[in-house]
Amino acid sequence: MKGFERVLEISSLDEITKTRETKSKYNYPYIETDEYFPCSYTLAELAYTQSWRTPDNIKMLADSLNRINRIMKPDSNMHVKIGNKYYGPCFALNRPIRAFRYDLVDSFTYRRFLTEIAMLGVGERVGITRESVANVQEAIDADGVLRIDLDSPHNKRYSPLNIEYPTAYQDVRLEPDYKKRNMRLLATSHFGRCSF
Repeated sequence: MKGFERVLEISSLDEITKTRETKSKYNYPYIETDEYFPCSYTLAELAYTQSWRTPDNIKMLADSLNRINRIMKPDSNMHVKIGNKYYGPCFALNRPIRAFRYDLVDSFTYRRFLTEIAMLGVGERVGITRESVANVQEAIDADGVLRIDLDSPHNKRYSPLNIEYPTAYQDVRLEPDYKKRNMRLLATSHFGRCSF
């Protein structure tokens, strides 16, 4: 929770990051180990637990998620300095979180982020949730099936057809064989229902 609270206290990453004095290839700004900043693992932890849920905490998370999307830059990078070494924090929320789009898969975990944000109970208070719901409603065909464009060159690599087995960083394969058209439609429809 402290990482999300910290986001509400800053207006840009520059306020909490420091500059490395080196000519290293990955000379990213860094934060010290005593600085709090949210990441996808904290988001997942909060999505699947209940004890933290109070109206004030839910409002704070909604405000923090909206602020992340308002102040973070799409090309932000950040390291954490531990001792004399610098490490890339796994899935820090230092870039805007993109809303669901049926025609573009942003990253292999973005549907998971959107699902976990929805699970927080923040509802329509978060702009990306509102936008994602509107995009899903727009993308649902008359037959009630959500169609996701997994055939475009960019999106093909995220298709369930190309996932041999699920990992922590990929979507899941719901069917053993996606060569049959109906199996693919079922999986795509499942992702739409899960996320919102």
